[in-house]
Amino acid sequence: MAKSEKYELAAKLLTSGSIDSLDQLFVIVGTTQFSRDAKTSPERLGRMLHNPLKFAYRDIFNMARVLECDAKILAELVLKECLLRQQKKKAK
Repeated sequence: MAKSEKYELAAKLLTSGSIDSLDQLFVIVGTTQFSRDAKTSPERLGRMLHNPLKFAYRDIFNMARVLECDAKILAELVLKECLLRQQKKKAK
């Protein structure tokens, strides 16, 4: 698969630590085409972004394959989002 410039940029920013949320990642890569490249539907990706607990390892590995980056970086990003949302719920 020919790698999009958006994906290359996102992978570089992920590995450098400049991206620290899923929202920042998807501002760069967009959701619709990325979800199709990662072998999921845009609707499912939207649900996962709304509730990061719905991410499966399969989804993380597919995203890493598309971006050609380490899956561990994406897994840590998803975990960070889950923990942030959990803290927000406790604060209410």
